[in-house]
Amino acid sequence: MTGRTVVRNHEGSLWLRQVAAELLARLDERGLLPVASAAVVVAPIHPARPGEREDRTCDRCRTWVRPGDLFFPFTYAPVTGVMLTGGLCQTCVTREWPDTAGATS
Repeated sequence: MTGRTVVRNHEGSLWLRQVAAELLARLDERGLLPVASAAVVVAPIHPARPGEREDRTCDRCRTWVRPGDLFFPFTYAPVTGVMLTGGLCQTCVTREWPDTAGATS
């Protein structure tokens, strides 16, 4: 994917809200919440090292996306101070952001 699309005030799908709730619960269990002012916790939905197969696996449907095919990295802030990161395949990005899927700016 080249470029980027910014969607402000996105209300996450049921899937994204559930994933966020699970990750927030884990962060809370580890004593990382609430986040101190001016701090940000970045939490990947499925941790991966660059170049690993997981790095191009859709976080929603778990399909691996081949290099050269469109893959959509994203960030989502469910609460102040927490930024979730992930990536979606073309089908799942259309489900999550139906009005902007595939658009770049």
